[in-house]
Amino acid sequence: MSESIPERAARHVECANRCNRSYDTDASDIWSVGETDVLVCQGGDEIVDLVIRGTEFSNSAFRGNFSSEGIRNVRDTLRNIRAYPRFRGLPYWAHSGFKRSAENWFSVFKEPLARVVGGRAVRIQGHSQGAGVAPHLAFFLIAYYRIVEVVLFAEPKSFMFGCESFYYDLNIPTYSYLYANDWIRFAPPWGETAVPRTYLEPKGGVSFGAHSIDNYAQALVDIVY
Repeated sequence: MSESIPERAARHVECANRCNRSYDTDASDIWSVGETDVLVCQGGDEIVDLVIRGTEFSNSAFRGNFSSEGIRNVRDTLRNIRAYPRFRGLPYWAHSGFKRSAENWFSVFKEPLARVVGGRAVRIQGHSQGAGVAPHLAFFLIAYYRIVEVVLFAEPKSFMFGCESFYYDLNIPTYSYLYANDWIRFAPPWGETAVPRTYLEPKGGVSFGAHSIDNYAQALVDIVY
């Protein structure tokens, strides 16, 4: 029996909530290497969730927050602008910052992740920058795990020269949500998303406020109820 849209939205609300939790830099279950922070948590007895942290520009040193979190957000912002093509590693062209982040994280945590996952499946989700990294991490994980789905919120474009077709060939159920008039749909100004976007409450114009993960979660709640 096929899944209804409200049923799917209810599940993806929980994915959005986990993305929100990934911004808690004090959480003990965030696995970090270099520029990449991934919340690793149990999605039930059969699934391990990998939640890739995004960037909060509004809470960065650019806006006067010179705490460790604010400095981390500056670091993430600088990675976001490394949008030149990268082919090295897995043989397809993609956003250099996002693809390299996936490569580095997997190389460090390949063995610890195997111990945590065991025989279970994996679900990958991410918001903003995290949504840019997530499909590239899937390329590394699919050789070792069953990936039940990839859920992306405010995904920036990261596949270049038609290489999103390589992602299609993985046959992973993937959903890429864009809320209202989120500015991210123009970033970077070239490339494609992993899959075509699913629009939530589309609007004209451009909004930086629409980018918040809270807006995505609420839009999905509105579908459920």
